[in-house]
Amino acid sequence: MGTATHQPTVSGPGWTSLLTGVWMDRHGVKDNRFIGGRFQTYSHFMRRIKEVQPQAFCASFTDWPPIHDFIADGSRKGDVEFLDVKFTRAPDAARHFVDNPEKDIEVRDAALKTLSDSDPDAMFVYFGQVDEFGHGAIDSRASFSPDSSLYLNAISHVDSHIGELLRAMRARPRFAEEDWLVLITTDHGGRGNKHGGDSDEERQIWLAAQGASLIKEKLLNEATPQTALVPLIYEHLGIQPKPEWNPEPPPSPIVIEPKPAEAKKP
Repeated sequence: MGTATHQPTVSGPGWTSLLTGVWMDRHGVKDNRFIGGRFQTYSHFMRRIKEVQPQAFCASFTDWPPIHDFIADGSRKGDVEFLDVKFTRAPDAARHFVDNPEKDIEVRDAALKTLSDSDPDAMFVYFGQVDEFGHGAIDSRASFSPDSSLYLNAISHVDSHIGELLRAMRARPRFAEEDWLVLITTDHGGRGNKHGGDSDEERQIWLAAQGASLIKEKLLNEATPQTALVPLIYEHLGIQPKPEWNPEPPPSPIVIEPKPAEAKKP
């Protein structure tokens, strides 16, 4: 609170921090309008991957369009697209996002196709229905609460989608030769039908990490900040951040086993 890590618990600054590796005081995004975003200085991590590994295959899938419209497109150098696959679906706001579960399925299926047909080095996949159920947008009886069966059901659906992606990853013909790092997290918590404040329910979120490069059985006695994901990804891929990327110092208590600086699968 009151430091560089203190930013509104809303999606704009949350996803910008997760995808650029810096806090709001640097990337400039304060809300979902993205006014003042400094994406040329603090760019999407996949642009940085392509800068040092031009042959890398980067793919992004979302049904919250601002992730692509602002964070990804704002990070482009000129008109050069750094995403080899950019799949966007937009739920119908006029219908209170009732079709968000269907859009999540489309996102899942597109990501599954990339895992099956391509050789990705980095993938980002976003599912939106849990947030919309938490807001009560899809069903007014739901809320950001473990007491809400509708909210828990949405979590279960997304968990199933993630499970299908992991099975597809493990079914890849060369999976045994690949080195995957899987990071799963969210941009904020919630309280009642809202978020944006400073309560523990809104600020404290979770991170799941799995991969052979992680040091096993490491007890985490401190919080892992949103800005930790990008340094973890760079470290896993053997990428040394350039000074002009203006990276945050790697703050994560999650430790990657030291490896040679060479291209690896995510």
